[in-house]
Amino acid sequence: MAQQLYDDMLEYEDVFLFSSLFCEDRTPATQSQMAKDVSTFLTYLARPEMPDFKRYALKKEKEQKTENKQNRKEEKWIETKKKKKQRKMSNKKENNENEKEAKKEEM
Repeated sequence: MAQQLYDDMLEYEDVFLFSSLFCEDRTPATQSQMAKDVSTFLTYLARPEMPDFKRYALKKEKEQKTENKQNRKEEKWIETKKKKKQRKMSNKKENNENEKEAKKEEM
């Protein structure tokens, strides 16, 4: 089969509209770029709901990352509080033992 795409076969528009701002797009019209554009377009035609799905998936992924971060933070603080409580308990035991020894010495 003969080659279907050639370099500089078409011209991409120099300007595109993005959030009410004009930006220059200097995309070269290479074979690989045109092939990518064609495959992306055909994928979109096959599943036009895909951009919405991707947006939804990214939103859910962000929520999960935030939730995981919060859980790790809570776990970290739980460990820190446990260690602090253990130190307090060991200090209390030492103080009680010291008081008992002091009372024995007084007698």
